Amino acid sequence: MITTSVLYASRYGTTRDIARALARILGPARALPVEELIPAACTCEFVVIGTPIYAEVPDPGVVRFVEDHLPWLTQRKVALFTSSLAPDSQGHYRTSLSRLIGPSLVSGASLGGRLDVASLDTPDRAAMEAFASMTHSSLTNADTLNWSTVAAWGLQLKEIRDSLGCRLESGQVRAEIDRFLCSHNTCGLATAGAAGARSTPIEYVYAGDCLYFLREGGAKFANLLLNQHVSICIFDPYHTMADVAGLQLTGTARLVDAQEAAADSVLQAQHLTREKLGRLPFELNIIEVRLERAELLLSALSKRGVDSRQVYNFAGPS
Repeated sequence: MITTSVLYASRYGTTRDIARALARILGPARALPVEELIPAACTCEFVVIGTPIYAEVPDPGVVRFVEDHLPWLTQRKVALFTSSLAPDSQGHYRTSLSRLIGPSLVSGASLGGRLDVASLDTPDRAAMEAFASMTHSSLTNADTLNWSTVAAWGLQLKEIRDSLGCRLESGQVRAEIDRFLCSHNTCGLATAGAAGARSTPIEYVYAGDCLYFLREGGAKFANLLLNQHVSICIFDPYHTMADVAGLQLTGTARLVDAQEAAADSVLQAQHLTREKLGRLPFELNIIEVRLERAELLLSALSKRGVDSRQVYNFAGPS
């Protein structure tokens, strides 16, 4: 499994907070100031570097780090972000560092910034007051940091990072997923909506690219009425890192009419017929989840020389 180092310089905490949030999204990862990293002792394969922008230039400590450790960085994939109050959609503030890093750079982002006037030290406050006077503006608190943007970029980086590992061929990943699903029959079905976030332990039937659930009702149906996107988790009991086995799935749910052909395998697996359903004093509802993405974690895969975490994207409906 690929590990990540999220390196940063931060005078007042904004870049540090962004770096820590990204490290959580990218885990396994560690966020730390650039001056604390010892490249010779670091085995990470993916590096994220964050720098605040002061007077329209990156932090000198970050620039020094990149210049001093270019050979180390060029052996890895690197992402770069800046934090600044001023918008920088074109990435002008990243230009000098991007040129230094060169082909190893795989992504860049400008993630906004925060200004708390009361926290400024004397030199910074004097500089900010001089700038405000020159531009005929007032020096006030400001916040352009958008955590939704941080989260979205973090997920993009996760996709990039995960693509760097040693992958099985798509057909082999699908075979492992099929084996795992067929060797289990119970999962946690997570929904979110009017009833809040809920995770329901529930038996499933696996057929094609879908999981099917047969239930009498409940709050999950209030969620599905408004939000058809679901997450599913299946896992073995944990003993040691040598035998971790789990599967996380995402997909889109719909209700299946009992008269549809898709209901046959579900009813058969539950030893039911349409006639038996009709004699019940209540309705049983069939939920179909068309699978879209699977994230498989099998420690046993590392013995085959590939990453223990494998991702598979299911084909959409034809």
